[in-house]
Amino acid sequence: MRPSALITVCVLALVACSESGLHGWDDPALGGMDGGPRIRVEPAEVIFDEVGLGCETDALVRISNVGDESLHVEVPVLLGERAADYGIDLAEALELAPLESREAVVSFTPTADGEASAALFVASNDVDRPEVNVPLLGASGDGEWMMTDDFVQNDVSAVDVLFVIDNSSSMAPEQANVANNIAGFFQWFQDLGVDYHMGVITTDVVQPGHRGELRGQPKFISPATEFPAQRLAESVEVGEEDMGVESGLAALELALTSPMVDGPNAGFYRDDAHLSVIILTDEPEQSERGSAHYIAFLNDLKGDPNDISVSAIVGDRGTGCQGQCGGVPTGAQPGDKYIDVQEAFPGVFQSICGCDLRPAMEDVGLTSAGVRVTFPLSRVPADVDRIVVTVNNVVSGDWTYDAGPNAVVFDTDAIPDGRSDIFVTYPVVGPCE
Repeated sequence: MRPSALITVCVLALVACSESGLHGWDDPALGGMDGGPRIRVEPAEVIFDEVGLGCETDALVRISNVGDESLHVEVPVLLGERAADYGIDLAEALELAPLESREAVVSFTPTADGEASAALFVASNDVDRPEVNVPLLGASGDGEWMMTDDFVQNDVSAVDVLFVIDNSSSMAPEQANVANNIAGFFQWFQDLGVDYHMGVITTDVVQPGHRGELRGQPKFISPATEFPAQRLAESVEVGEEDMGVESGLAALELALTSPMVDGPNAGFYRDDAHLSVIILTDEPEQSERGSAHYIAFLNDLKGDPNDISVSAIVGDRGTGCQGQCGGVPTGAQPGDKYIDVQEAFPGVFQSICGCDLRPAMEDVGLTSAGVRVTFPLSRVPADVDRIVVTVNNVVSGDWTYDAGPNAVVFDTDAIPDGRSDIFVTYPVVGPCE
């Protein structure tokens, strides 16, 4: 994600992309489909919305050969009185085979107030249309400017899921609640065809047989396990052995480092798999190290925070929580350290005092399967009604804005497929950084 990101003109001009809007393949003005090399440049013009002085905004331009012979394209040139306000990242000539295309980034950084028009000049060996001029239209604005964050949806084929479950004396109802709703969690792995490893450890770092060691038989389940959802439900009910020092993050680190990871837990963790951590506890994390240590540990383990998800079903930050479930009082102390780690990675927070964990387990399952539903924005929008979201260059309306995490959240029936390009454009006020 970066503030100056690739965006199509359809987003920048806030108009819908369509076959006619981008000019059809058979548009004679673009060379048609007759013999020989034929150039197609899209969009026909690039319109930048108002941009703050010194702020850079980018647009994507595609140059294609829609003919049946090789197309030679000279290095594009920027022309016009304000051409210096524009840039292009294409610095070499192109040789495009039939039906091949190349994308280039055109940038606009206004250096003075007012409108700034220029043109992108593209020359080629298209006999009928050897020269193409793409108008570039932009303007500077005071204060507000349009920002774009870009994302790529995860394309996950393998996931290691590690449940970290509190085994203190107060946790039997919560363990049973998770076990009873494991089907909603598990369905996403089956529906998406994910190669999974799923294991359970406790928050106990004192007793032998715990200390980060996987619990249950088998030690972890996989698609080869018979009745895997049932085996997982049995594993999450880890029992009650109150040792008084619940340290789920410390147990997590023990589970994924030697001697556990290549000893008792051998085979569970895979370097090339997405890692999902799910924490369930009604106690605070009581290890000596702070949350920053465990965030750094997970980042170092994978190298990319998008390869990790952390979900926490714990007590509310700062206050903990109290509730009544079927007439039985529930309560939890604050889970601040767990929430710190959860917020550093994609994942789900859920108060453990909620009586119905079914929706939470479904959300946790979707996130644990490696699919991103929530896309945090890098700045707070000045007007949420003007947020425009595109998925693979098609404007999407199947999302909501959540002010809490300052994020776009996709509807569960419209989650972008793996490797989809997602662009979120929105107005912001203030400096360009």
